[in-house]
Amino acid sequence: MKGHLGFVINRAFSELWQPLTNHDDCPTNVFGEIYNDLRRFLKEPAPEYRRGDDGVIRDMTVGLDSWVSLALDDSTIAEELLINLSRSDFESESSVLSAVSSTYSVLGEVATDELASRYLDLLKTFVERYSLGYYVDDRARLWSSFSGLMASYFEWVRASATRNPHIYKQLRAFEHMLAECVDDPIETRILTTIQKQCNLLEAMGSSRDDVNGNNMGSIADQLGTWPHENLKEAAKRLYGFASDFPGLRHGGTEGSDVRDLDLRDLVGVTLSLTGLVAYYMADPENEIIHAVTRECRTGAFDGSTAAPWIDSSNSKASHK
Repeated sequence: MKGHLGFVINRAFSELWQPLTNHDDCPTNVFGEIYNDLRRFLKEPAPEYRRGDDGVIRDMTVGLDSWVSLALDDSTIAEELLINLSRSDFESESSVLSAVSSTYSVLGEVATDELASRYLDLLKTFVERYSLGYYVDDRARLWSSFSGLMASYFEWVRASATRNPHIYKQLRAFEHMLAECVDDPIETRILTTIQKQCNLLEAMGSSRDDVNGNNMGSIADQLGTWPHENLKEAAKRLYGFASDFPGLRHGGTEGSDVRDLDLRDLVGVTLSLTGLVAYYMADPENEIIHAVTRECRTGAFDGSTAAPWIDSSNSKASHK
């Protein structure tokens, strides 16, 4: 499901809203109340025109306000509207998040705290079932988890790489070698996996307009993306490790290795190098910001999926 709630919103009725009717304290037209609240997160329907028998083309579009009125008057219509919801009905992923979260408040107003708590349990189960990369707090708000952040980050890396055939080739070589290595993590494969990942970073860095170097170290010196000198030095030291460890990228320095590489190094080094992609990869208009906040497909970043302890209004980044 790529970690996006929008991809499974069509299952929300059967797994989040319909089960509420099994409770004695559920309002008669709970579906109408839910749809009424969702209205602010939905896009207006696309215009629909029809030619009548008289040859006149008329606008037959039914707007959201009309659908809300029908839903509040008829629970059957409200049920059908919720059943037919899809990702395309929402402006963005954050709109979907706000929509499913808002039901909790609605139930607190039109029903009982017990029913609202039941919905909270259903929502937590829903998020866990589909491994969506969010966690749900006690007010039914959804926040990006660390695993969700990483999944979005990797998705951005792959999407960005597809624009450049050379980078994409290096990415595929790294992913192929990594898969073989995880299946059979002998040292030779660990060495080759790290080597392929270094090649990938060099392909990313050398493709930038502001770089003319061709290895991780020289590229790091030319990048203007580092917030602190020590972070740049960390990247250069990782390059130094790759160059000096016997058999990794070169013959290396004999006796410089303290021990053979194992799975700890496969995980630790590859994750460290993956983190450097954010600095080596060209990032026009802060695409990475939109990607990790789940807004890369749908438009403007609004900070709604940042962790609750982050005040997005104080961000120094330029959100375009």
